[in-house]
Amino acid sequence: MLSPSRYIDHLRDDAARLIDAAMSAPTADVPTCPAWTNADLLRHVAQLHQWCAVNVGHLAPTRETVEFDDPQAPDALAAWAIEQARFLVDVFARTDPDAVMWTHWGKGPAAYWFRRMAQETSVHRWDGQLAAGHLGPFDPTFAADGVDEFLSVYAEARDEHGVMRVAAPPMLLTATDTGDRWLLTADADHFHAEHLGDPLAAPAVDHEACATAQDLLLGVWGRTDLAEVACRGGDVTEAWLQRLRSAAR
Repeated sequence: MLSPSRYIDHLRDDAARLIDAAMSAPTADVPTCPAWTNADLLRHVAQLHQWCAVNVGHLAPTRETVEFDDPQAPDALAAWAIEQARFLVDVFARTDPDAVMWTHWGKGPAAYWFRRMAQETSVHRWDGQLAAGHLGPFDPTFAADGVDEFLSVYAEARDEHGVMRVAAPPMLLTATDTGDRWLLTADADHFHAEHLGDPLAAPAVDHEACATAQDLLLGVWGRTDLAEVACRGGDVTEAWLQRLRSAAR
């Protein structure tokens, strides 16, 4: 994980970039979020920011619902989205990252939400920029952290559909630009992703998928077709990647 301050910085920057993209083309369809326009995407993210700010502000022991007061007019929506992003950043800035509250996997540190909201906002920033026609890159270290969060939370802790609990040979997932590597293992009862502390000490396996951290992140979240991922191990590796994408749905 990154430091809480870095998550706050990424959240602030990507929220601003998303708002700019959405307002530059509010009626544009978002290819990666079917049935949504850029304005719909912005509304969704702003609602998430408001909801998370309320829950973290209360250090909620269980999930709290929030009544949203979002406006309909595009200009008013943009102003409201700016307000909610600032609200969330301010709440994070005054919250002890180690304070215990509700998370998706039970009680845990508030820092969980720093990471979750920063990563959520960054991927949706990319969605909005795609719709507006001007994509911006991800910071490689932050993208690698997003891959790690995806593997440890969505593919492991929140595999609601059980798609990862399938007997399969181990596979390595490698970010070619940052050097991060994860060893993925699974059987009929368990899935585990180990972020290797020493990438050079990775075990010898027959299956590996390699790409930049950004391409891995966008691939597992279903934003790209994984064409940029180099695979070793044929159909088994391809099946691993497809299961990872399914865990996000």
